[in-house]
Amino acid sequence: MWNLLGEALTEAALERAITRLVDLWHFLEKMGKAARRRFEPPQAAAWLARWKLRLLNKSGAWRELQAEVRAWGLEEPREHKDRPVHGALTFLRNQGDAGRLEYATARGAGRPVGSGPVEATCKSLFNVRFKRSSARWKDASGEEIVRLPALHLSHRWAAALELTLEAKRREIGRVA
Repeated sequence: MWNLLGEALTEAALERAITRLVDLWHFLEKMGKAARRRFEPPQAAAWLARWKLRLLNKSGAWRELQAEVRAWGLEEPREHKDRPVHGALTFLRNQGDAGRLEYATARGAGRPVGSGPVEATCKSLFNVRFKRSSARWKDASGEEIVRLPALHLSHRWAAALELTLEAKRREIGRVA
């Protein structure tokens, strides 16, 4: 998924810097499974809450988390299907090295650390528009239809309208 996203949404195409994050709640769910392998449920919950605060407030905290989980020294045999500690360490390495666990940096820039805003946009923009009773859309027109509410939801309606009207004003000026 990350590779497809990287190909489709580049900084050059969007003309701005891109920050990609793993949804914090999905990340904590994965870490929680590892914590429950190490601690009893109440201690696992407390451990996870402590790390959540660190991740949200300290850049690079994922490296400290990785070191701590590694220091547990919990061996999970390869033949076991469920290996939450191994999975957590692999996840930390892969996603952390890719810069996708920098929650404090994202918060400092005013960006969301969870996928809630994206999921809400999908619901309000696509599901409401395309999943209405008796709604029928063609692929070619679907994108055009969704652009209008997308402009409104992203607070770009006025700018888009101004661009559209400016082009029409120039046409009228040439004819007049």
